[in-house]
Amino acid sequence: MDLETGKYHIFSLATQKMVGLHAGDDLNYGGHASPVFADDDADPRWMLQKVNNGKYLIKPLYALNVLAGIHGTELFAFREEKHQFGDDGPCFWTILPTDDDSIFEITKEDTVEGWTVRNDKINIAPLSYSDKNKFVIRPDTSFRTSEEMREAREAESPPVEDWDILEH
Repeated sequence: MDLETGKYHIFSLATQKMVGLHAGDDLNYGGHASPVFADDDADPRWMLQKVNNGKYLIKPLYALNVLAGIHGTELFAFREEKHQFGDDGPCFWTILPTDDDSIFEITKEDTVEGWTVRNDKINIAPLSYSDKNKFVIRPDTSFRTSEEMREAREAESPPVEDWDILEH
């Protein structure tokens, strides 16, 4: 299954924890990079932006100027304007489906190194093809565009008939 550009939630299959940044991470305070966590405090909302040949940019949903990348052996989120693409910094990702349509392996472009759960963080390591390398990726249905929000409000509040309140 090929994922289209859009908003998704990412969870670790091995730990059943959310994968994302913490609300109080350094990026919220002007920092340039923050580690990606797999725990109950992580924000699991991500934007997957398909670029070409099955490659993706992966961005935290609340900070679209931030890209997922590598810092040493850990997965980090970097501010685009502060880091160049390369071995250490933002990079492109390949998202590989498994036998289950909602479970994927995420690898660095053109490598066999991918996202791996270690303790409460996501590391980058050669794939061991275990649950530690597998992630549940589901569409984020909680996010609505302004048009979708307007339509939802109209559906919840039927139009009031034109009548004079003083007559009743």
